[in-house]
Amino acid sequence: MPPSPQAATLRRLPLPGVWGIAIAVALLAFGLALSAAWIDRRETREHELEELAHFTRSGAAQVAAYVVTTVRTLDLIKFAAEHDGPAFSIQRLIDEKRISTEGLMQLSFINAQGIVRQSTLGVATPPTSVADRYHFKTLAEGKSDFAVSPPVLGRRSGVWSVHVARRVDAPDGSFAGAVVATVDMAEFGGIDGRIATLPEANTSIVGADGMFRARIGATPADLMLIGSFDTWMPNLRAADSGLAFGDNPFAPGRVAVAWHSVKPFDLFVVMMLPETALRADSDNRAFYYLGAAAFVALLAFAAALGIDRHERALKRAADAASRAQEEMARLLAGFGQDLREPIDALRWATDALAMPGCGEAQRQRALGTLRASGAKLGRALNDVLDWVTLTQTNDATSLAALDPRDWAKLTYEAVRGRARDLDVACDLGLDVPDGLRIIADAGRLHRMTNALLVHALAAAGQGGRVGFSVGVRGLDAAHVELAIAVSANGTVPGAAQSHLGGEVAQGFARSLGGTIERREAPGGTLDVFRGGFQRAA
Repeated sequence: MPPSPQAATLRRLPLPGVWGIAIAVALLAFGLALSAAWIDRRETREHELEELAHFTRSGAAQVAAYVVTTVRTLDLIKFAAEHDGPAFSIQRLIDEKRISTEGLMQLSFINAQGIVRQSTLGVATPPTSVADRYHFKTLAEGKSDFAVSPPVLGRRSGVWSVHVARRVDAPDGSFAGAVVATVDMAEFGGIDGRIATLPEANTSIVGADGMFRARIGATPADLMLIGSFDTWMPNLRAADSGLAFGDNPFAPGRVAVAWHSVKPFDLFVVMMLPETALRADSDNRAFYYLGAAAFVALLAFAAALGIDRHERALKRAADAASRAQEEMARLLAGFGQDLREPIDALRWATDALAMPGCGEAQRQRALGTLRASGAKLGRALNDVLDWVTLTQTNDATSLAALDPRDWAKLTYEAVRGRARDLDVACDLGLDVPDGLRIIADAGRLHRMTNALLVHALAAAGQGGRVGFSVGVRGLDAAHVELAIAVSANGTVPGAAQSHLGGEVAQGFARSLGGTIERREAPGGTLDVFRGGFQRAA
C-alpha cells in the first residue's frame, strides 16, 4: 500500500522540527521584544534628559524675571534714598504707586550700622539690628552691590524668608546702608508653582556660594539639614548650564542633574531627576513588549502542540492501518485454511463414494466425513459473513438505549434453541440491576456474542455444556462496565480456540470499545468481554 500524503508530510517534517520552529519563533519574539525595549529605553532616556534641560532653562528664565522685578523695586527705593537723603520714605513711594509690595513680605531700609530705620511692617522699639545678616554683611564689606541671602528666620516677621538687598551709597561713594525686599522662602523665584518642572524632578535655586535659596517642597528644617550644595558646585561654576550624573546628595541613588545660571544674580536653577525616572515609562512599556512576546510564544507552542498531536494522530492512524492490513492478511490466510480443510475432505469423500468397488466401511467413513466437513464449512462461511459484516459496518455505528437484562434473556433464548438441537446444555447467569439502560450498538453486541457462542457450542460438542452470563459494574454516575462471559465444557477440547472465530469476535469487541480475554477453564474454555458504556438518561 503506498504511503499516504500525511505520512509523507510526517517524514518531511519530523516532530522535533515542529518544536524547533516553535522555539525559534519564541526566541525571535523575545529577541525583538528585548530589542524594542532597549531602543525604547534609550530614546526615552534621551527625551527625558532633553525635557530636563528644557525645563531647567525655562525655570532659570522665570527666576530671572522674578528677581529682575524685585530688583527694579529696590532700584527705585535706592534712587530715592541716595537723592532725597533722610527725607525719603518707602511708604510715600508706595502711596504714590511708584512701587508695589505685591508678592513681598516686607520692604525695608537699613542704615550703615545695620539698624532697620524703615519697614513696611513698622519699626520695632528698640529698632532691630541686622548687622550680622548675610545680605547686610555682603553689602557692607563691599563684596557686591547686590545680595540674595539664604533662607533665615525673620526677626520682625517670624517667618522663614529670603532677603534680596541693594547697596545704598552716600554722596562720597561710601556705604550708606541697604534697601531690602523680604520674600517668603516658599515663594522666592516663583518656586511655589510658577516654575514649570518635571513631576519627578527635585527643583532648587542655589547661590554661587553653594547655599540653597529655595527648593520645591522643602521646609526650613529640610534646608538646614541639607546644608550646602558643595558636592555639585564645581560643575555649576565650570559652566553656565550643563548636565551631569552622580550620587544624589539628599537620598540614596543616582541622579541626573541639570542646571542653568540666572545672570547676573549669581543664582542657579538646579533640577535633579532620579536615574530610575529616566527609564520608568520605558520599563513599564517593556512589560507590554515582553507580554506580546510571551503571547506570540504561547501561540507558537500551541500551534506546535496542535501540529504535534495531528502528526501523532496521523502516525497512529498509519500504524493502525498497517496493523489492519496485517490482520486482514492473517485472517484471509486463516479463512483459506479453514475453508481448504473441509473442501479437501469433501472432495475426498465425494471421490471415495464415486470410486467403483467402494466397500460399506469406506462408504460409511465417506458419509461421516461429508457430514463433519459440511458443518465445518458452514461455520467457516458463517465466520466469513460475520467478518464481511464487521468490515462493512466498521464506520457506521447505530447507538441506542439498550436494557442489558432484556437483551441477555433474548440472546439466551436464541442460544438455548440452538443448543437443544445440538444436545448441548445451556446455562444463564445475570447480575444486572432492573431498569438499567445503556447506550450501545445492539447489532455489534449481538454479532460479537454470537461469534463467541457459536464456537462455544462447537467446543462443547454433543453432551457438553455452555455457560452464558452477563454482569454490570458501575464505574461512576454516568458510566458502567458490561462483562459478558461465555464458557464451554465438553468433549471437543481446543475447538473454541479456533483462530478465525476468536479474531472475528475480537474485531467486534474492539469496534465496541472493549476487549475479549480468553482463559483456560476446568474442562473447557472461558471468553470474557469487558467494555465501558454510558448510562442512558
